[in-house]
Amino acid sequence: MLVLAIRTYWFLWPAHLRRTCLFKETCSRLVCRIAVEEGDLAAMRAFLTRWRRCRPGYDWFVEDGNVTLVVADATRVGEQDIADWLVEGIRKTARDVLSVATEAVDDHGRGDLARQRKAGKGH
Repeated sequence: MLVLAIRTYWFLWPAHLRRTCLFKETCSRLVCRIAVEEGDLAAMRAFLTRWRRCRPGYDWFVEDGNVTLVVADATRVGEQDIADWLVEGIRKTARDVLSVATEAVDDHGRGDLARQRKAGKGH
């Protein structure tokens, strides 16, 4: 019964009108898969677990080149489970932040060297 409801949702509510998902496997795909594999009760538990995680507000970090999300319930979600569009956006943001931070350090370093030269302390 649950699978039929989800397939009806997919049919009546086109993908481009649905909320963009943080996860590679969307909530409806996850619930449908689990309903087929394990039954409706397991699917509903999976839905409730995912729903608690997929609330507004998450944090992210990149460590050793891998993206990790920390979602609303403090669960850490690895890159393999994060939607590709989000991983790409996080990587771009991380590169931009690193670039700005590097420029700030470089500017700060040159500023200190210039002040030292004016004071006669630099080479």
